[in-house]
Amino acid sequence: MTVSVQQLRAFVATLDAGSFTAAAAALGVGQSAVSHAVAGLEREVGGSVVHRGAVAAPTPLGDRLLAHARSVLASVEALEAVVRPGTARGT
Repeated sequence: MTVSVQQLRAFVATLDAGSFTAAAAALGVGQSAVSHAVAGLEREVGGSVVHRGAVAAPTPLGDRLLAHARSVLASVEALEAVVRPGTARGT
């Protein structure tokens, strides 16, 4: 299984924003990019993670993945903060 950070960002943003369109706006990408990323995540995990309707909501599988996805994204953000120009220390 190969899950990307982009897929996790799209998944979390979709649920936080309530729709693929709003998630796309929040991420600064097109709606189709968010939809494709979530669909790719669903292929990787073997099932639907988002109920597509008036308001996007997690499926039972999505609900089980959500906390882990948030944790991964927090770790990635912490890593990025360490290596940002001007913040790296040491040799």
